[in-house]
Order: sequence, then structure tokens, then C-alpha cells
Amino acid sequence: MKDRTSTAGVEPGFPGPWDQYNFSPASRIQYPIRIHRTTGIVENEANLLDFKSTFVHALKQSNGVKYSELYSSITVDFGKEVCGPVTLKSGRTSTDQTVALAYAESSQWVGFDSDDSSSLRPSVSDGHFEFEIGPNKTYTVPMEKQRGGYRYLTIFTKTPGAILEIIGVSAYFTSMPHWQNLRAYPSYFFCNDELLNRLWYH
Repeated sequence: MKDRTSTAGVEPGFPGPWDQYNFSPASRIQYPIRIHRTTGIVENEANLLDFKSTFVHALKQSNGVKYSELYSSITVDFGKEVCGPVTLKSGRTSTDQTVALAYAESSQWVGFDSDDSSSLRPSVSDGHFEFEIGPNKTYTVPMEKQRGGYRYLTIFTKTPGAILEIIGVSAYFTSMPHWQNLRAYPSYFFCNDELLNRLWYH
């Protein structure tokens, strides 16, 4: 007997102008579509979008004090809201180091700490997520540490003198885990009022 909660075989309603309002991804694996910004010393930032090497160099320090209060970082833009654990792949020239991730739903809150959209207390950030990585490694954020909703991801190294060679970054979309085809809206709504159409789907 078929599981009555299964969505296998559920397909979207027939195509039409309403498809423009369907922002559900075609795949659970999401990749950034543009580089939002860099800080500090970053080489070949655009390479990251083509799965080629991007280099993030830790800012120099003198007697334990950085010349700047900023970290070298790269912020990628997924183009729309995503969610779930991030996977980062390092290249062979990476050194052993501590890497940090900060998440933001809006470009206004991009920084070295995540925005407060996932905080249980108003206006309180949950900081950034740290992990250890070395050369030619793949790290995936544990499921219990995944972030809810975000569009912008800032990646930076916290280890003095480190070089982080990034050859790939992605997010695994965990929303609607029981739904096989995320774009399978079995019904649709459409009218001649643009605002009403947008409200219906959002």
C-alpha cells in the first residue's frame, strides 16, 4: 500500500505565468550565484562561482594585534532565501586553520556575526559558526548546527597567517523534507492583480 504521506509522483500544476512566483528550488543543493563583497585580502573571488580556486589570506598581525579590526572574508549571495547546512571544500594550498561562517537574510546585515533572525531574543545575534579545516578537505556543518533562513554567507579565517583556498561552497536545502519535488505546487492561483498574486505566493 502506498504511504498516504508520500509525495512521490506529485507534479506541479500545468505551466503558466504563475510559475514566476514559484521560488522553490529545483534541487536541494544550492550554489551561490554572485559575490556580494570581499574584505581584506582575497584573490580571484569570482572563481568561486565556477568551482575554481579563491584565496582568502588572513590579515597580518603585529604582537598579536591585527593591522585592521576586519578579517579577510568573502560574502556569497545565493540570490534568494535558502536554508540548511553549508558545505565548504578547501584546496591543496590551504593551511590548517579555524574558519568561520556568518549568515544574513539581508545585505544590510552582512558582517562577521550572523543577523538576529534566528535568535530567541530580540536584537541578539548568535555570532558566527566556527570549524577546523586543512588542505584538500570537505566540511559540512552538522545538521544540529544548521541555519534556518539566509541569503548571504560570509566566510572568513580566524587563524593568523592562514591561507584559505576555497574551491566550492554550497547549501543543502532542508525545508519541506517530506516533499520530493520542491517545485511541485499541485495547484495554482493567478489573477490580473500583481500585488494579490505576489501576496498569495509569499
